[in-house]
Amino acid sequence: MTKKLDIDKLSKIKWKYIHKRKRTPFYAYLLWDGITKHYNKEIDFPYEMNNWLALDGDLMVEEREYVNVQDKAILRLKQNPKFLLDTVNLAYKLNEEIVTFAKAVNDKVSDGQIEKTLLIELFDKYVGLSLKASAFMLFPMFLESYLENSIREEVIRIFDKNEVEKIMQVLTTSVRTSATLEEEINVLEIAVKKENPSVEEHEKLVSDFGWLKNNLMDGNFYSSDDYLRRIQDLKKDNPKKKLSEIITNQQKHLKQAVEYKKALGSDTAVLVDTLSEAIFFRSWRTERMYRNVQYLQNFLTVTAGLIGLKDVNDIFLLTPNEVSSLLEENKPANVEMINERKSGFVLFADNKNTTIYSGEILTEAKNGIVFLEQNNSKEIKGQTAFPGKATGKVLLILSKDDFNKFRSGHILVSHSTTPDYVPIMKESLAIITDEGGILSHASVISRELKIPCIIGTKNATQVLKDGDLVEVDAEKGVVKIYLING
Repeated sequence: MTKKLDIDKLSKIKWKYIHKRKRTPFYAYLLWDGITKHYNKEIDFPYEMNNWLALDGDLMVEEREYVNVQDKAILRLKQNPKFLLDTVNLAYKLNEEIVTFAKAVNDKVSDGQIEKTLLIELFDKYVGLSLKASAFMLFPMFLESYLENSIREEVIRIFDKNEVEKIMQVLTTSVRTSATLEEEINVLEIAVKKENPSVEEHEKLVSDFGWLKNNLMDGNFYSSDDYLRRIQDLKKDNPKKKLSEIITNQQKHLKQAVEYKKALGSDTAVLVDTLSEAIFFRSWRTERMYRNVQYLQNFLTVTAGLIGLKDVNDIFLLTPNEVSSLLEENKPANVEMINERKSGFVLFADNKNTTIYSGEILTEAKNGIVFLEQNNSKEIKGQTAFPGKATGKVLLILSKDDFNKFRSGHILVSHSTTPDYVPIMKESLAIITDEGGILSHASVISRELKIPCIIGTKNATQVLKDGDLVEVDAEKGVVKIYLING
């Protein structure tokens, strides 16, 4: 029997708000159970922390837990400047192991019947590997502010003060190509060709990048038809020019980054390399979680069938340990509980248990736990991700379900952005997010697209409404509300 959620106790905790991000129970469990316990023995750093709460997408952790581990991470980086680089290399190595395992498992299922005992063993191994991978989730977040501030101090010391922000924009943009930009380059290269794309080209796009749609880990992937429509649209709009601009900007950025890094000296250059890798890794670490599911589609389809699920994607509304228990006990999944979780859920993880709650408990928790201060002013403050100014009307895009309402030339406001937001980000006059940090997706992509962007406002989505007229001053990190709609 599931232990009751102690809402009164949780309401008294001082929370550090991380972000709002819709995730499935399966995905959320892998992330936060993996962080509350030290599953990854290859990491000799005490990364685990207690008391994580995911409240209908709002993610938070007990502040003293986070600060304690963050302080230890900064101290370790000071002692060993390559600490983060060494750590992410462990993550890259582990991911290769997971990919090899997942493909082999999927092939085994594709070849014919698989014994249930073996399936359970393989499923548990996949979960164990994923929990080890979750250990890396917070390392870039622990260190981003320290890295940025340390580099900024040296930039201020060496360069002209009028050049500081321009140089920081270069140094806080990774020299490595993000998966989103890599996908766009590949699609544009096909669109540039006069002939229609071949079946092989479609299949390769789906294989290499179809997982970008699966950022909730809900089993949805881009199809060949999705890419065909996108390529046909690009063919109408000078894809050769767009591709040339991307490549030119990449080359220019790399040249500038090398020049600035050289001027900063060897000690700071290590920090610049670390920050660049951290920015790339911030997206990579979660992307690989939901990319690797693509390699397991046949395996998960069989697994879902064994626990009575007609829709394979419903397996992501269960936690991995629930799936394992159902398989071992030869029981069908609770369809009523699955449907209830589709409306939202609470996850609480301490160093003993990671538990999902839904239904009335979700409502009680949302009413009883306050984690953000209200803002009634005409001004919203955040951090500049990419400088510039823009005045226009706001559109709140809180999930992919809102994409259809977005119109070119409006200001995009969201909790955070993910790879599937990129098409509407390109059409945005400016971008405002609740989530913060120079490593965040919105920050990285706004710099790639050179669109004014303010991140880390914490409450823009609470204060602003569709149609509000605002000025985004991304020079100062301020959003001024001129006219409230309705």
